[in-house]
Amino acid sequence: ARAAWLGGALPAHPGWLELADRAALGDTTLAETALGWQPRYDAATAVADLVAGLRSGAGAASAPLAPPRRDGVLGRLRSLTRVGPSHQSQA
Repeated sequence: ARAAWLGGALPAHPGWLELADRAALGDTTLAETALGWQPRYDAATAVADLVAGLRSGAGAASAPLAPPRRDGVLGRLRSLTRVGPSHQSQA
């Protein structure tokens, strides 16, 4: 991930992957029993929605979540000529 980020192929800093790998999982039992809370989506539905969004090229306003650019092979090659990360380091 670090090599891809340094080469400009990965827009997100590799530290985000490390953070996701070490993220704590929460137990929702207390919220369910004490507050009557119920999740809107189960894990399978959330993953299915994520995959559908990736397949369709959906995105959001932030750079890491932006839809893929449609500028063809030449545009992609131009973007790879940058040296180093395309944004400020998070290190």
